[in-house]
Amino acid sequence: MAEFERVIGAEWSFTSDADLELHRDAYSPLRGKPEELLAAAALAPDSTENALSVKYQGVKSGVIREWNDLTPELVRFWACNGVSVMAPFRKTEISDTELSVLARYLAQGTSSHR
Repeated sequence: MAEFERVIGAEWSFTSDADLELHRDAYSPLRGKPEELLAAAALAPDSTENALSVKYQGVKSGVIREWNDLTPELVRFWACNGVSVMAPFRKTEISDTELSVLARYLAQGTSSHR
């Protein structure tokens, strides 16, 4: 937990019984039974960068622009389908041309973003 709190801030880490009660499955047939699975903690990163920092635990930056292993195809897939905490773009939100420009930009890695 200390490492998560270092990345996203203690104010976005929840471990009290009251906080964790909010994360229980209200419709679980196991609710209140010994077999019920309970969360030990909940994390609520306040940005995509923070969420990705937690997900990759320092192996990758939380800032996608800093990655050097993206392909245009992967960027297009993520933009159209979503990934992790990022919702997909609808066709009405990004044109094919804009998506191609974004995919090429992100696939160039950090060398072109300075």
